[in-house]
This record gives sequence, C-alpha cells and structure tokens, in this order.
Amino acid sequence: MQFQVGSIKREQMDLFFGFLTEQAVHAYKAKKNTAIIGLATSDRTACGALAGHMEDTDLFAVDSFYVHPKVRRHGGGTMLWEALLDELGGDVAVRISFAETSDDTEALYEFLIARGYAESSYDPDDESPVHRFTIVE
Repeated sequence: MQFQVGSIKREQMDLFFGFLTEQAVHAYKAKKNTAIIGLATSDRTACGALAGHMEDTDLFAVDSFYVHPKVRRHGGGTMLWEALLDELGGDVAVRISFAETSDDTEALYEFLIARGYAESSYDPDDESPVHRFTIVE
C-alpha cells in the first residue's frame, strides 16, 4: 500500500476532521498554533492524521495521532511520525499522552513501544490510567 503524507492545507481540512480529536479540531478552528499532518492513500483518500502544538520552545505536544484501522501496519503511521520528527528537527522533544480507552490506544501504545520509546510515566492503579511518553531524538 502506498501513501502520501504532508501538511494539511485549510481547504483540505474537512477531509481529515474524522481522524482528529475534538481538541485538535477545536484548536485548529480557533486558529491556535496547531500543526496538522495528513495521511492519504495513493488515490488521495484521507486515512489518518497527526496534530499537535508547541508547548514550549523545546517541547511539541501531540494532541491527536490516528490511522484508520483498515490501513494500519502498512507504514502510514511511521510516515506521519517521521514527517513530524523531520519538521521539528532534532532540538525539540515530543510528548504524547493518552488514556487506556480502546483498541486504538492499544495500537498507539504498541506503535510507540515498537520504536523503542519508553513511557515517562504510568500508574495502572489510577482511576483512569494515562500513558505518557516523552521522546527526545
């Protein structure tokens, strides 16, 4: 399966809203400093997106990272992730946090672990456990 990845232009946003969290869509619509990278199949069908914002001069917070289940495990998520890291350069850490809520979060957890990233914090006894990864390349 072949993919295209790149920054999403304003006129393309409606195609990618279904792959973003409400928080990411709201930040985008409020014209906050949100970076959004889209993933599309070779026939230009939207199938994933990654969005986030700078929290500090050296920390980028991922607000949303999703690849449609039908196209997972074909390299699209890796392409999104690498596009983000390329865009940020080597001087910015990336933080991603997510709650244990569904198979989607389990897939994200496995994606990060497969890349050799370790959790920076996690408390399984918490009422709603949250996985936190801070990645410094």
